Amino acid sequence: MASHGIPRVATTEQKSIAVQEKERKDIEEYKALVQLIELKAEVLTTTLGDPHHPTPGKNSTILDLIQADLDFIFPLMLGWPKCYWIWNYRLWLLKQANDRLTADIARGLWQRELVLVGKMLTRDSRNFHGWGYRRTVVSQLEGPNLNSPSMVESEFAYTTRMINAELKNFSAWHNRSKLILRMLKERQATAIERRQFLDDEFDLITKAMWNDAYPYDQSVWFYHQFLMSNLTESVGHASIAPDFSREDRIEYIKKQLVNLKDFLDGGEDCKWVYDALFEYTLAVCEMEERLPERDEIQDCKAWLSELRKLDPMRAGLKPSKYPIPCASKSNEEQRVSGPYDIHEKAEAGVEECEKQQEERSGRCFAEAGV
Repeated sequence: MASHGIPRVATTEQKSIAVQEKERKDIEEYKALVQLIELKAEVLTTTLGDPHHPTPGKNSTILDLIQADLDFIFPLMLGWPKCYWIWNYRLWLLKQANDRLTADIARGLWQRELVLVGKMLTRDSRNFHGWGYRRTVVSQLEGPNLNSPSMVESEFAYTTRMINAELKNFSAWHNRSKLILRMLKERQATAIERRQFLDDEFDLITKAMWNDAYPYDQSVWFYHQFLMSNLTESVGHASIAPDFSREDRIEYIKKQLVNLKDFLDGGEDCKWVYDALFEYTLAVCEMEERLPERDEIQDCKAWLSELRKLDPMRAGLKPSKYPIPCASKSNEEQRVSGPYDIHEKAEAGVEECEKQQEERSGRCFAEAGV
């Protein structure tokens, strides 16, 4: 008999023996799965529990689990080196070692990791993920949990090797810039030693800039900008040579301006040199608290013209860090007006300064009766 069009299901007694047997097997399989899950939970609780309450064989079990996953994802990391989540998961595994293993065992894993990332950077020397990961590994090794000695000297030497292998390794230059101040502090470098270090770094970057294969590579010029920032920033700013007086910094900048002008002989089509000449010429004027001289004005106009030709796509995008000062504006007005556009407003400033100098010269001639 049917109820609302739905046939009634037979009671248990009415089920066939085959159906009952199938249900029995399903129940047994379900119970087995439940038991397996509970067993795994018990194992994980035992092996990954409170790290301060060790159990027999616990370190070995956790180490095996961590090592197995590290080995598993390493080829994945080589295949997809720019996948953030592979790097993040690898770091999570290693940090579990910090929390759940002894310091000696955890330190061994991190040291092995440093070797592996070194091999990876040998294959892909400019992979910024790899360089960032290397900095993290080093910071962990130097941290309070693992208590390894400072690695700043060895890491600085590593950047030197990588730069010598390929000058346009932006990540190596960047990492080098991050290490310098700390390294000099740990060396307890004197003012003379810091000056010599700055000279050596300028020699290194100048050779790279003059290399026929790399004069137009921005990584070299960016590191040069980093070194110059130690001279153009205000006194007291964190610097390679914090004891430099204003006169010392001006002297160094002028020396670099001479080198940059020499670079124009054969490097006329390099936009970076015109950009640098413009920036640092105005930096000297600002540091000496004066308006640009007539020859400086003419040079700035010529450099801006070349920049417009070589980099037309950025003519209205790149601001100048050093707006050309105009006597018609107060210091407060210049500060509020913001940075000048490197191609339009800066050129207008050059013309204004030129006009002011002509008026000043005219007054001098008039007073002299000429």
